[in-house]
Amino acid sequence: MKLLNLNIFEKFISVVEDETGFPVIICDENGYIIHATQKNQIGTFHSGFETIMKGSLDEYAVTAKEALKSPLINEGYNCAIYQNNKKIAAFGILGKVDVVKPIAKISKRMIAEWFKEFVYQHKMEHSEEKFKHIFNNLQDVYFETTLDGIIKMTSPSASKFSEYSIEELIGHGVDKLYNDPNDRQILLNKINENGSIRGMELLFKKKSGIKYNVSINADLCFDKHGKPTGLRGTIRDITKRKTTEKKLRENEEKFRLIFENSPLGILHFNKKGIITTCNGMLAKIIGSPREKIVGIDMFSLPDKRLSRTLNVVLKGETTLFEGQYTAVTSHKATSIRSIFGPLFSKTGEIEGALCIVEDISNRLKLENESRKLNHLNNEIIQSLPGLFYIFGKKEGKFLIRNKNWNAVTGYSDEELDNIIIHNFFSNGKDQKKCIQKVKEVFKLGMASMENNLLTKNRKKIPYFFTGTRMKIEGNEYLAGLGIDITDRRKAESKLIQINETLDIKVKKRTKALKKLNDHLIYSEEKERGKLAADIHDTAVQSIAMSLSKIKMVKKDCPEKIENNLSDIQNYLDQAVRELRSLIYQLCPPILKDFELGIALGFLIEENNKKYSSELVYFNNSNGTISLPETDKVTIYRAISELIMNIYKHSGTKKAEIELSNSKNKLFVRVQDWGRGFKLNHYVKTQFGGFGLYSLSERILNMNGSFKVNSDIDKGTTIKITVPME
Repeated sequence: MKLLNLNIFEKFISVVEDETGFPVIICDENGYIIHATQKNQIGTFHSGFETIMKGSLDEYAVTAKEALKSPLINEGYNCAIYQNNKKIAAFGILGKVDVVKPIAKISKRMIAEWFKEFVYQHKMEHSEEKFKHIFNNLQDVYFETTLDGIIKMTSPSASKFSEYSIEELIGHGVDKLYNDPNDRQILLNKINENGSIRGMELLFKKKSGIKYNVSINADLCFDKHGKPTGLRGTIRDITKRKTTEKKLRENEEKFRLIFENSPLGILHFNKKGIITTCNGMLAKIIGSPREKIVGIDMFSLPDKRLSRTLNVVLKGETTLFEGQYTAVTSHKATSIRSIFGPLFSKTGEIEGALCIVEDISNRLKLENESRKLNHLNNEIIQSLPGLFYIFGKKEGKFLIRNKNWNAVTGYSDEELDNIIIHNFFSNGKDQKKCIQKVKEVFKLGMASMENNLLTKNRKKIPYFFTGTRMKIEGNEYLAGLGIDITDRRKAESKLIQINETLDIKVKKRTKALKKLNDHLIYSEEKERGKLAADIHDTAVQSIAMSLSKIKMVKKDCPEKIENNLSDIQNYLDQAVRELRSLIYQLCPPILKDFELGIALGFLIEENNKKYSSELVYFNNSNGTISLPETDKVTIYRAISELIMNIYKHSGTKKAEIELSNSKNKLFVRVQDWGRGFKLNHYVKTQFGGFGLYSLSERILNMNGSFKVNSDIDKGTTIKITVPME
């Protein structure tokens, strides 16, 4: 028998359409439509079905894009129908692919089951075996219950639906299947009212508590006396369909939100040019409320540019309108950019168009300001002194340069565009230097160099180039400036000559000053010696003679006078001691008789006795310290003055004096741990007398160094270094 002649297809189409509302078509093994919801399609050829029937595909989706190519093709999902593992036909459900695909897959299984059912029915007539097979393989649930809700019979599919076993269902109440037990009473009320129900949607729950949606078809059962005895019907799981519907509603809401909250104006008009809807942004751009915009015939608008645009889009082409538009409803003039796109029906006919409108007033204003700014920037660049340039790392060449390049190098713009940056320099060394500096800019951010720029006529001009890295939108650039340093080079050369002349003069003057300084020290020491000798030969001798006379007079004087003479004698003795100390300080004889290290030892020992101090002396010198006499005197008197400074200013009498030598240099360290002072507050006249400043100048005249390190409450350390002979 030919199954294609059976009414199973008609029934299949009816069931699918009744339950889903989507049109259905069925084709034979050659791809021709033999059954369809829309009868005018019967007998037409369907390429998608041919692909399934003669190819290896079991399923085939016709997208919206493919449907637009031909008015004979509709968007939908197609599946093969098998009998005994052989394709005998194919069916398709028309609609959006993401919606009808799950329906088609379920329908595919359903029609497969129906084929089995009808094959068995045909072969076995009305046998019990046929009934059991159909009953046991129902995808929907068949049920029979009493009026009080006790389950009398149910198909095995009920176990899959509810997760209860058949034994847990038959003979037990149906209430446990309802998510809300009150829903059963609502169902009974409706069935008692109408005698049956069709497609009543309720919420059930599985044994595990999972909720699912069902659609119930049920009829009252009567005994032979016409008295209702119970219910019989089917239950279909529509959870997937409800989920799909929910997603559709969510998508509709999402699209509505996008439409209403779009930063661009959106309007729709039909194929007659009548505006059917628009969003709030379009109303804002036009300057009119929506109710004034919706219903406008766009062909009747006075701006005929729009009419020409409408004619293009309603022929199926996307087009653009840009310019200033004055709204007829508000008389507001706005610069807009509008994109018009055609909208097609399922059959490929133009139903209207969608228009996206952008207010570009600010953009045009910014573009105008940008042009002015670019012009200003160019004027600034061209007026810059020297050679200004911007080099692109990615491009490997100059992107911007000022007109001075043409004037200096003699090249035209076209020639400059084709010259590699390092070829502006003559020899390989200068070229490598240029390449290295460019790399340095992109690595470190900045670099500079001096190089001879090579002109078109082979002239070399000394230039100082500086470059800075810039990063714009992820791309790196080098912005730089070249300055002609010809005049600077000449000035430097002249300055070098002047410096050399000055160096010679300074050296001569320094040598003369050194001699003068040595002479002054020598003269000072000579005068000190003469003064000491005069004091010794006059004042000291006179006081000594006075003491001798007092001793002689005391022998013959009364006791009272003798006491007064003793006091005078003591005063004179003290005067002699102080004069001898003064003579020693003016011209210490030990400095002439011994080397510096020994003389300093006597100096420190004398000071410790005189001032009851605790000066510690470290003589770490190796061998004889050989110094010119003037340098020896300067070092000796410097250390003497530093010791006096410790007594006067440090607040302590404890200190260390260290003498050492190494590699023809003499080192002196004088250190105390007294009150110290702030170095930045030190002034030349702070200490008076010899003074630190005067002392440092004396040491510097010896080609030595004088370093001071001090801080409040941390003491003072002075280090002297002088060269030895």
